Amino acid sequence: MIKINREKVLRDVANLAYVAADIKTGRYTPHELHQTFDICEGENLERIDHIIAIALEELRTLLPNGVLTPLQALYAHEYVVARILADWFSITLPEASKPWQDKLALLPPLLRESQTAATSVPSRSLPPI
Repeated sequence: MIKINREKVLRDVANLAYVAADIKTGRYTPHELHQTFDICEGENLERIDHIIAIALEELRTLLPNGVLTPLQALYAHEYVVARILADWFSITLPEASKPWQDKLALLPPLLRESQTAATSVPSRSLPPI
């Protein structure tokens, strides 16, 4: 079973959304940016939890054995964060969505490669005596 730490995901999502909205201050009105700033607040969490559920199902498809190496756990966390931000920004700040969609596309191969690397047995040739 693939597990993530929801609180860490929400903290990363909130921090990254804050930065994305903050750098757009001046180009948009506060009203236009408030939903980006408030990604992890109130009713917005229902949408975030829905996207977390989708991302976890996608990860289960990518990693059917469900056992994660430490590196895969880090990539899985990044995948969930990228999935949330790509979705949320597509609604609240469309120009900020593309980089997260691009990152989302890069992560599945890294997840698979880290699984292969974790299951291979390292060997080292010994020098002749």
